[in-house]
Amino acid sequence: MYTEGHPYYLYHWRKYGHPSKFGYKDIIKLWKAENFNPAGLMDLYVEVGAKYFVSQAMHHDNFDNFNSRYNPWNSVNIGPRKDICALW
Repeated sequence: MYTEGHPYYLYHWRKYGHPSKFGYKDIIKLWKAENFNPAGLMDLYVEVGAKYFVSQAMHHDNFDNFNSRYNPWNSVNIGPRKDICALW
């Protein structure tokens, strides 16, 4: 979303405006994860034959998907207000 000319950049520009004015720090506040269903996803993974699973603890821009005691920039304080990793 920060690389000029990239399709994600153009989408972001049209929907939200220039990333310097409305960037990831603003987008993450919109994320609610209201449809996040880890049990349903695990059922699907098992059904399709997955042998192991790895959760993503940190998204990009140093945004943690868990209740980090070191980083206030995390999914418990901002956005969904859920400990995504713990829900897995």
